[in-house]
Amino acid sequence: MYRKAQKYGKQQSSQKYPFSGMITCAGCGKHYRRKVTATGPVWICSTYNTHGKAACPSKAIPESTLMEIAAQVLAA
Repeated sequence: MYRKAQKYGKQQSSQKYPFSGMITCAGCGKHYRRKVTATGPVWICSTYNTHGKAACPSKAIPESTLMEIAAQVLAA
């Protein structure tokens, strides 16, 4: 079973983004996740992304905005 799991099992992604697991939605309490759109990468509530505006009223945050704010906080 171990050999079959190694050969055919689902491979875990080793790519982790800097804000993964750090941003929590104020509306529903779920974590934000990274989503790449036509305008660039954004961080969006997973509930909003899967169930829509009726389930969670949060907004997407552009990754560039998060990077700028994190740089300001770390520089202070």
